Amino acid sequence: SAWDVVVPGGDVMAADSDPTSDAMWVATNSALYRVAADGTATKASDLDVAKGIRVGQTGGMAVGGDGRVFVVGVGFATLHVFTPSTNTWGKIDLDPQVAPTSVALSRITRGPSGDIWTGLPLNLFRVAKGASTATMVAVCGGKAENCPTLSRSTDGKFYGEVKIDITNY
Repeated sequence: SAWDVVVPGGDVMAADSDPTSDAMWVATNSALYRVAADGTATKASDLDVAKGIRVGQTGGMAVGGDGRVFVVGVGFATLHVFTPSTNTWGKIDLDPQVAPTSVALSRITRGPSGDIWTGLPLNLFRVAKGASTATMVAVCGGKAENCPTLSRSTDGKFYGEVKIDITNY
């Protein structure tokens, strides 16, 4: 009948379940927390705003099937990854066939096989489990407003909405 506060401070910006355990990962405006099934929150890492590692209104986070935590960088097209086993941050490279852009990556989600999906206004990317590169999967259309909204489904399919059309990838 009531909510328990488990993250001690900061505004919660995004959260995702961990498919490799019964934990949740929560990103605030300044830190990344692992929340165990009993509700105990442990600070895993600070988010380095100076390096663009933060979760904002245009960003998000998702936990991959390999347990890595992916955080969309704010500003340029950047995707950061936190590896809990080594307590380190890294950066996922975008597919080299896609020119860098000043537009931020938008939605992010875990696909049914544990891979990560994210999009720019014109491109949809996939990061395979364990990979260090985001591969372009599809061109989303010819206009910047075609930024995809991403969803995963229990039927084993992954869905991306491009403007008003829904496409199954």
